[in-house]
Amino acid sequence: MKKWAYLFSTIIFAVFSAQFAGCATKNAIQPMPESDISAPAPEKKEAPSPKPEKTKNAPKRVSDVDALIQEIYTDGAHIIIECPIDLGEQQIAVADGVFIEGEESAVLFNGELLGANAQNVRLENLTFWGCPVTFLGDCKSVKVSFCTFSADENGILSVLTISKGLGVEVSHCEFLGDENAELPLAIFGARENIAQECQIQIHHSRFSGNAGIQSKASMIHLYDCEFLYLEDGNPRFFLGPGTATQIIVEMCRFNNGEKPIVCYFDISATVYAGTFSRFYQNKCKPEIREEMCIFDNSDALKSFKIHLASKKMWEIPYDYDLVDLFIYETKIGH
Repeated sequence: MKKWAYLFSTIIFAVFSAQFAGCATKNAIQPMPESDISAPAPEKKEAPSPKPEKTKNAPKRVSDVDALIQEIYTDGAHIIIECPIDLGEQQIAVADGVFIEGEESAVLFNGELLGANAQNVRLENLTFWGCPVTFLGDCKSVKVSFCTFSADENGILSVLTISKGLGVEVSHCEFLGDENAELPLAIFGARENIAQECQIQIHHSRFSGNAGIQSKASMIHLYDCEFLYLEDGNPRFFLGPGTATQIIVEMCRFNNGEKPIVCYFDISATVYAGTFSRFYQNKCKPEIREEMCIFDNSDALKSFKIHLASKKMWEIPYDYDLVDLFIYETKIGH
C-alpha cells in the first residue's frame, strides 16, 4: 500500500523545492474674562511635544538559514519566510515576541525550532517537513495557526511538543502521519507538571493517518477537529490521555471505522483519584463509547467509565463557537 500521507508531504516538498532555487532575498476651554485694557495679555504657553510612539519591528523577509537565525534571536522580530529553508540540522531557538509567518512556498526542514520559556510567539502559515517544533519550560501565549506538520523522506517526524504553557492555542493546522509513524504528532504536558500548568486550546484542525494527540498532566480543550485513519491494518488511536490529563472534546469527528479512538496511558490507581485522567465529550461524531477505548499496559484503571466525566472539569476561560461541519468550510493547514 502506498504511503499516502508520506507521498502527499513529498509532493508538497517537491513543489516548493522547484521554487527554492529562484528564492532571493475633557478639558473645557473657558472664555477670557473681561478686563481693563491696560492689563497685560496672558502669556502664551507652547503645547508639550508629543511623546514618540513605540514602533514594532518592521517585517524582515528571509530566504536562507543565516538570515533566519539573525532575525529569530531578536526579541519582537517579525519574520516572513519566502521559500523552503534547510535548517542544516540545527536546533534554532526562538526569542520572545517573535512572529514567523510564511508565504505560499514557506517550508522549514532538516532541523528543529525550539522555544524555551517562550512568551508571545506566533507561528503562522508554515509547513514543517521533518522539522519538530518544541516548546519547553514555562511558555506563555504561544499561537500556532495554519501550519502543516509532516514527516520527511527519511521518516523524521514534525512533532509539535509543548511541555508546559498557558495561553497556548493551536488552530487551523494539519498533522499528516503515515503508516511508519510510531509517535503522535502532537504531544502536550509532562509527568512532572500539575495539569493547571499546561493549558492547550486546539480547534479547527485535522489529524490524518497515525497523527493523534498524546498528553500527560495537562488541560486540553479540543473542538471542531477532524481525525482520519489510514486504511491499513496497523493499530491506531487518536487521543492518548495520560496521568492527570483533563481533556474536553467537543464537536469532533472521528473517521475511525472499527479502530479505537482513545488509548489510556494512566498509571494512577483508584486510591489516587486526584491524579486520574478525566475525559468529557460533547456532540462528537460518533460519541466515544467503552468499546472504542483501549488501555496501555501502564494504565491502572482499565475502565473508560471511571475516566469519563459527566461535566466539564473547568470553566472555559474564553468565548468559542461550536459549528457543525465547519471544518469542511475553512482553510486547514498551510
